[in-house]
This record gives sequence, structure tokens and C-alpha cells, in this order.
Amino acid sequence: MRKIEINDCFILFLGMFLFAELIGLTGLINAPHIQIHLRLFSDLGVFLNGSLLIHTFIMKVFCNPTKKEMFVIILFALFFTIFYTSNTNISQTEAYLVNNSFQYQFSIPLSGLGIASILVVIYRSFFLQDEHTNKNRMLFIGTIFITFISTITASYLELTMALHPTTYDFAAYKFDLSMGMDFSSQLATLSTIFPLLEDLNKNSYVILPHTISILYGLYAAKTEKIPINVDTSQTQVLANK
Repeated sequence: MRKIEINDCFILFLGMFLFAELIGLTGLINAPHIQIHLRLFSDLGVFLNGSLLIHTFIMKVFCNPTKKEMFVIILFALFFTIFYTSNTNISQTEAYLVNNSFQYQFSIPLSGLGIASILVVIYRSFFLQDEHTNKNRMLFIGTIFITFISTITASYLELTMALHPTTYDFAAYKFDLSMGMDFSSQLATLSTIFPLLEDLNKNSYVILPHTISILYGLYAAKTEKIPINVDTSQTQVLANK
């Protein structure tokens, strides 16, 4: 069986993107390019991009970054946060969120960390050839895949909802009651008492993918530290001599 290559994954994601765009023409779902437009031009762009770019930062942290890299990333995020929060040339929606939403406020430094991380990864992947080149290219590829997945996921979820509108929440709730313990209602009550638990429940789907970023960063850290422009076969021959 032929091993699945990265090019195969790119072709697969591109096909899924184009297919979702075609389905979007029917009006059944929102096309993926709408997600791209929201990330680039909406008032919630910082919040949306922060939740996406933080994956690059997480992968970088768990991929044995150098102290110099972390210093540059954190310094950039600090200046980004100061500049964005002090900027008065923003919309009323952004100004309201900056002043009243902790989640949005928290997304600003996350965006700075993510932007700095992807810039460092690109520089170390294509402009600086050394023993860290391979793993940084892996992080760059991981970022591209995460971007593709996040762009098309909403469209395909809408498609499944349109094709299969029936949900099983009521059946699951009845099963919960049949066990003799109204666990769902008790959990809802605890969520009203402890706001942190409510936020955790709301963001559980957002938090779960970050574990994948951690595992991918650890995987990339184990790659062989061979410069990308070195002929591996010649290296092995010299080593045998």
C-alpha cells in the first residue's frame, strides 16, 4: 500500500474546499470563503484569528523552541497587545468588546503570540537553513492544515444539519432520566453557580483541538535535526567511513 504523502492531503483538502463552495452556490450552506472573509474583515477578526493562530504558538512551545525564539515571540505579542488596545481607530463593536469582554481581551495577546509564532516558523523554514529547519517546516505544514480544517468545518457541519436535521438530544435526556439521576439538570445548576464551569462547558469544543496541537508539536520535536539542504545519502556514506 502506498504511503499517504503531504501532497495527497493538500489535494484532499482542496477538493473538500471546492466541493463545499459548489454546495454553497445552492444556498444550502455557507461557503468556506465566507469564513475567510469573516477572519479577514469582520469586527471579530482578532477574536477569530486568535483562536486559530494560537495553535501555531502551542505547537511551537511543545517543539523545543530556543530561548531567542520565545523572547521574540513574547516581545512581539506584548507590543501587539499594547498597540491594539491603545488604538482608537477601531469600530464601536471592537471598542465595546475590548472594554467589556474578557474573552475578547484575552484573544488579543493570543493573536500576537500566534502571529509572531507563524512569522518565526516561516523564517526558520525558508530563510534560515540549519538543524531546526525540518521541524519548523513541519509546524508550517501543521498550521496550513489547521487553517484548512477550520475553514471548511463549519460548512460541512451545516451540510450534515441540512441533510439530517433530526437530533437525539431528547432521547439522550430521557436516557439520563432513566438512570434515576437528573445529571443534566444538576450540571446546569452547577454551571449557574460556578461561571468558570459554564465557560468551560461552552468552550469545550474549542479547547479539545488544542490537545492535537500539543501532540503534533511533540511529534515535530522528535524529527531528525538534519539541515534541509544536506544530501542525506552522502551524510550516511561519510558516517560509514
